[in-house]
Amino acid sequence: MPPRLSARRLFLVILFFLGVSLLVSLHHRFSWVPSRTTPMQADPEPDDELVVMASVPSIVQNYERVNSEETEPTEKQGRPWFMAGGTEYPTNYKGPPRLFPDQADGDRVVDQLMYVPEDYQGYDTPEKVILAYNGLGPWGQKSGSASFHGCPVNRCTLTDDRSKGVLVK
Repeated sequence: MPPRLSARRLFLVILFFLGVSLLVSLHHRFSWVPSRTTPMQADPEPDDELVVMASVPSIVQNYERVNSEETEPTEKQGRPWFMAGGTEYPTNYKGPPRLFPDQADGDRVVDQLMYVPEDYQGYDTPEKVILAYNGLGPWGQKSGSASFHGCPVNRCTLTDDRSKGVLVK
């Protein structure tokens, strides 16, 4: 016989789960609630002046760091090739690559996508075959190298023919 469900027991179970969800939300600082940021006011109130004065040293440090970075020549003025309307394409990188988390100063993903090794010879390298094992239909791509025409990686081709794929053991 199934257990009896009383109104009191149902109320206690609901209250228990609400309490547990409240404790979890407090632990995660209500991350599910969207936070609204307000723009800075033009006229700070007296209480706001204390906050501004407390953050002045960090602003000065950031200003000094930005000014020291501005002394280095920057080549990236436009948007990178992988963004919509991107015009900047990577060139051969000279010097040690800064691609790993402990080496990168800025956005590591952008650095990795804009990296071309110094000794890269473009059309002298053999074409790489990317095998879509379950077919190209779900990916919305056609077989061949047409998918890579706007990309600096132009020595790749897509295929769904398993006989053309290289088996690596």
